[in-house]
Amino acid sequence: MKTKSFFLSVCALVAGLVALPVTPAHAGATGAVGENGGAVVRGRSGQNGAAGCARAGRAAMGGGSACGATATGANGGSVTTTRARGARAGVGAAAGRSTSATSASGNTYNRNRAGGYNAQTGTGTYSGSVGGTYNGTQYGATTNANATRGQGATVQVDTVNNGSYNATCQAGTGCSKSGSSTP
Repeated sequence: MKTKSFFLSVCALVAGLVALPVTPAHAGATGAVGENGGAVVRGRSGQNGAAGCARAGRAAMGGGSACGATATGANGGSVTTTRARGARAGVGAAAGRSTSATSASGNTYNRNRAGGYNAQTGTGTYSGSVGGTYNGTQYGATTNANATRGQGATVQVDTVNNGSYNATCQAGTGCSKSGSSTP
C-alpha cells in the first residue's frame, strides 16, 4: 500500500523534526481545534534528551500522530524511539514504531515494527524486526505477515541464530508450520 509507506515516511520525518533538541528545559504545547478537526504539537528538551509529538484529526473521520524521543545516559548509553500512526474510517490504518539503544559497554538493541490494514480490500500486513549485539554476538529475528479478512494469513520468521519457519493459517481449518525452527 503506497499510501502507508508515504504516510509512515512523512510521520517519521515530522517526529524527527519535532524531537530535535531545543533550548534546555524548554517545554510547551500548541493546539488548535476548528470545524475541520484539531491539531496539537508538543515538545520538551532537557540536559539528557528531547521528545516531541504532533497529532491531528477530525472526529469520526480519522487522524494521525507522530512522536519521537532521544535520551543519553550519564555513562554514555543512549536510546532513540519513534512512532507514527494514522487511520481513516472506511479506508484503513497504518502504524509504525522503532527503538534503537546502545549501552555504555557497546551492546545494541534495535526494534522496528510496521503494519497496515486496507479496509476496502480487507488485507493487512505486518513487518517487524528485533536484534542487536550482546557481548559481540549478534541476535535477532525478522517477521513478515500478510492476512486477508475471512481467508487466513501467512507468516514468515527468520532468525539470526535459530533458523527460519513459515506458518500458513486458513480461516476455519487452523495453521500449519514448516521450516528449520518452530517456536
